[in-house]
Amino acid sequence: MAGMSSDRSCFHSTSETGLAKIRATGCIRMGSKQKNHHHFGRGVYFSSKHPSEGQRIIAQNNWTQHGGHYIINGKVAIAIEVELPFDKVKEVGKTFGRDILLHDGPVKLNQYRWRVWRIPFDTVHDGSLAPLETHEPRGGYYHHHGHVW
Repeated sequence: MAGMSSDRSCFHSTSETGLAKIRATGCIRMGSKQKNHHHFGRGVYFSSKHPSEGQRIIAQNNWTQHGGHYIINGKVAIAIEVELPFDKVKEVGKTFGRDILLHDGPVKLNQYRWRVWRIPFDTVHDGSLAPLETHEPRGGYYHHHGHVW
């Protein structure tokens, strides 16, 4: 069950536009079919890097030498934290010194506790960063500020 101690916090970086699409569908879909977006296999990519680490560190982890391009294009503006069971994600980037987690297939958010964070440009050490929204699992629907989709 979502929210249990067997869950891990997994962070999916996206843009404001990506967040709008995720909210509209209630689902984080797998990336595009372009080969360079599936270095570690098909699925939804996450990291355990907290948004407080900042856009530069997260972008470099997620995209190595191309990280700056993704910051400029706004792809590292938002983090969606999903509490996923350990057995639903596999660590795929450690061999390459990266913190990359892979979920096989789309992530239906109504099944999990999830939060939305704005990722600051630089690292934040003072504990002031807080999620913009928090959502609880709702078995078929998800709640957002009192509304049900």
